[in-house]
Amino acid sequence: MKLIWVLVLLAAGTTARAIDPNNPSFQAMRSLSSISAELYLRDGPEILASVYSAANDVSRGSEQMTVCSAEKALDFYIINNRLSPKYLTTLAYLKARSSMETSYSEALKRHGSAFEICIMPVDQATNLGQFIWRTREADGSRVVCQFPLLWVKRSALYLGTRPILDVSGRNQILVEDQFSEYWQAALDWYNCSRPLKVIDQMLAQTGDTDIVLNGLMFLKRHGDREVLQDRLESLLVSTNRQVVFHAINELAAIPNERAVAAIGKMVDRSEVSREQIAQALGKTGQPGAVKHLERVLGQKLQWLAPKDKVFIRLAVAKALASIPTKEAREVLERLVGDTDPGVSAAAKRALGAEPPK
Repeated sequence: MKLIWVLVLLAAGTTARAIDPNNPSFQAMRSLSSISAELYLRDGPEILASVYSAANDVSRGSEQMTVCSAEKALDFYIINNRLSPKYLTTLAYLKARSSMETSYSEALKRHGSAFEICIMPVDQATNLGQFIWRTREADGSRVVCQFPLLWVKRSALYLGTRPILDVSGRNQILVEDQFSEYWQAALDWYNCSRPLKVIDQMLAQTGDTDIVLNGLMFLKRHGDREVLQDRLESLLVSTNRQVVFHAINELAAIPNERAVAAIGKMVDRSEVSREQIAQALGKTGQPGAVKHLERVLGQKLQWLAPKDKVFIRLAVAKALASIPTKEAREVLERLVGDTDPGVSAAAKRALGAEPPK
């Protein structure tokens, strides 16, 4: 029998918001926190992946991600008294679905839980930490949600909001439209099904950093490195500094000379951090990065304070240490004589490594 696992990246429940404790959304958040805390206290410090006894019945042998009532998926914990049934209901839910005299267990038996849970085959529950969705909470503040785990079934019972718990243990409150967008994003990411045309439309909205970064998340999931590199290079011309920052970092993870050339063009952009450029060039590990690092060293950068110039030279020294070529060592030898002892020491440490053959 194929076993389905519930994947939870443990975390202690987040601090409750300073709102009216009688607010139904607050009640739902408190229940979510209790669920997170109960599971966390009894399992390992990283990923809680627990097999529950009725898994095959719940999923009906599905090879895909499944959504079901939480009390079914957590049946293993309830049967073994590891999770109280009260955590799967809220006062708002009880008021709407039954009388206040009804016990939590009876409410679950009659109506199912107040929450739904996302379950999937264990061999598919991988790399979920790479899903990072930037959106806005019910109060308008920016939030980051990871892959969804638990959420309330009916937003109508919670003032039109959807309190959620993601796989990292974060508790958030999203309005219905934001939740729908978030859930669709999770499905598209999981199934690799968001069309490239739609991703490009997201990347084009450089005035909204969150949308662009969400698009980058899908783009990396797309799997075609050539397409990824094309889009990242096009983002480098953006006037949005945050977008450029992320594009440089993503390019640095592509170890080829084309990425080096694209990052090297940023040396002449005064608004771009020289430290970031140096770090990115070093991360590529490519021989062609040395000439661009030398250009960084040769810039006067009159607008920077002396200490900032030291940080840049230190970043260059560390970057050169990642490039095992004769040319890199020659630049490091010059940096040994730097007026700053920290830069000099970094260059000496790099030169102390095994020389290139």
